[in-house]
Amino acid sequence: MITEEKEKGKGSEKKDYIMEKEYIYTLVREDFRTGERSKRTRKYYSFTPRLEVGGLYVHLGKGYPGCQRVLDVEERPCPSAD
Repeated sequence: MITEEKEKGKGSEKKDYIMEKEYIYTLVREDFRTGERSKRTRKYYSFTPRLEVGGLYVHLGKGYPGCQRVLDVEERPCPSAD
């Protein structure tokens, strides 16, 4: 846990931050019948580890139509205010 102190007028205020992980997935669109992949990759951001590297997923949400193949995952620490 990281503590940050801010001085405000007459008193001081303490905030505690908990370091969470942000998962950044690299995706590529794939035709599930032929296995042909597109050339462009896209990033998908999540705070829960729900996708598996090498997995093929359908309907990941708005902006990710069709089938998406997960190529890579990167974990980054991300502070969140408590």
